[in-house]
Amino acid sequence: MRGRYAGRSEEEIEEMVAVLAGVRDRVLGAADVQPGEMVLDVGAGTGLLTFGARKLVGETGQVVAVDISVDALYQLLGAAHAAGTAGITLQLGAAELLPLPDASVDVVLTRSVLIYVREKAEAAREFFRVLRAGGRVSLFEPVNRRNPSLSTVIDLAELAPLVDERHARRLDAADPMLDFDAADLERYFVEAGFTDARATVVETVQETVTEMLLTTPPAPGKKPLFDAWREEHGVQSAQRLAELVRAHGPRVDLTVTQVYLSARKP
Repeated sequence: MRGRYAGRSEEEIEEMVAVLAGVRDRVLGAADVQPGEMVLDVGAGTGLLTFGARKLVGETGQVVAVDISVDALYQLLGAAHAAGTAGITLQLGAAELLPLPDASVDVVLTRSVLIYVREKAEAAREFFRVLRAGGRVSLFEPVNRRNPSLSTVIDLAELAPLVDERHARRLDAADPMLDFDAADLERYFVEAGFTDARATVVETVQETVTEMLLTTPPAPGKKPLFDAWREEHGVQSAQRLAELVRAHGPRVDLTVTQVYLSARKP
């Protein structure tokens, strides 16, 4: 667990695990997973939803965990073996091209996956395709488009206009992490053929270690703010940004927007 939460204190790790458990329980609850069902976890990662669903489907049910990362699937496999958990099938695949036949599962689950998918509407159609009639989809996604500029929570002095300009520029980019909101997701699923599509927006305030704003990549493949700023504005400007951010104190409260969505295949 340390690798995943490097730089975090034990207290912070416990808080993050509790938050993830809450997300898991809400996604599973909205899916109404029943004993004996076949559940598909798309973008399973290391198995947060997979193991939760496995408990719910019981001995007669099955969970299929799909991910684009071989490493993640190996970790999930190791965790399943260590826990002595059977009834989990692992498959390599993507949300937009699922390696399953039509009408083969009762429930589709996903968490923080569509935010990395450029063709979100295609993913919704794939979820619809693999579900049986009456099947349910339940998901959770961060909605980064609605997150405010850093200058709204930290006094960035003379750098505030540059930070705001960078924030606005990122929102205009064709970035799958920023190109959608809750209404877009709901529309994709309705257009795919789902009924009872319901998106619930949740805004929460998360306490964050200030230093991590500078040094932690915002997503896989993205550069930390300090490195990206140094490349764009030079070393002195990056050092000034770090000085202003650190002057705020060891922690900062950030408002984050998230969406839970559930829907049913007729």
